[in-house]
Amino acid sequence: MRTKFLYILILLYTIILNGCGGDLKGKPIPPSPELSGFYVSSETKEWEKDDKLKIEVLSIFPKGNGELSFERKIIVRLSFIASDDREEWRIRSGGIVTSQNEIVLQESLYQEFHVLHMGARESDPKEWKLSEMGAAGKVREVGNVTSSGNLWGEIAPDGKSFKFSKRIFYKIGEPFLGRITTNVNQKKSTIDNEIAGAVFYKAGKKAAGRIIAIFSKTDFIKPGMIFLVGKDKIPCKLIEVFQHSGSLEPVDTIKELTVSAGEPVLLQGNVDKKAINKRATADELIRKLKSDPNVSKEELIREIEKLKNEK
Repeated sequence: MRTKFLYILILLYTIILNGCGGDLKGKPIPPSPELSGFYVSSETKEWEKDDKLKIEVLSIFPKGNGELSFERKIIVRLSFIASDDREEWRIRSGGIVTSQNEIVLQESLYQEFHVLHMGARESDPKEWKLSEMGAAGKVREVGNVTSSGNLWGEIAPDGKSFKFSKRIFYKIGEPFLGRITTNVNQKKSTIDNEIAGAVFYKAGKKAAGRIIAIFSKTDFIKPGMIFLVGKDKIPCKLIEVFQHSGSLEPVDTIKELTVSAGEPVLLQGNVDKKAINKRATADELIRKLKSDPNVSKEELIREIEKLKNEK
């Protein structure tokens, strides 16, 4: 009886400890917009050493009301002997709370997707082309995730990395603030500064030897845009886009590009941090409409005009 009682006490103590693991230990403060940006997990390098085509990234976006939201993705390519070859996505999203040196990712939605390779049977996933990938099929979704889905971590003093247990997320590029002006096939284009990427792998010869990258967003990137790839910032042109992935090739095709998983892929251009982010402004407008159904038609038109006239 005593042994059983001790076992119950240990179990309860473990549950309590685990339940508190996802909460702030310090006093909550408004999150700094400087924490926004694109991060790559240290696990990515370890998976590459084991010859796995697997990457983990974290995107943190500023919202119009001063809060931050996150999207954490694990993407893996798998080849099977007796089953369909596929790419699998595990996506967690939600909000963020911070203290002086802590961060908690408060998960509100978990999703899993499978994307089948529709091309000729090829055991090496590096040879698969983006154009040969099928539509994403959702295999699981869990909404209203409890606090057990929260992930607690420490913020580095320079704000450029987070440590979650043994896993470290390193920031690629600058915070997602303002707007960026870039060239698309010799034409200027200005978009929200919310795009950064990381090398997933270098494609095989059958797949034209291109670089495949995972991006924070692909909504506004277009073929022809120039990205600076790897530690040496080699200019590469975006060739095609599929879901959150893109393929790139060096502008100077004579030089061979040597990169490894997790290295930076940054959009070339000039950033204006003072410019108003259109998406964040639209989010704030939607929030205002939802919270106050009595917003006048004139005020609504004024806000939409401001958004429309923002270059």
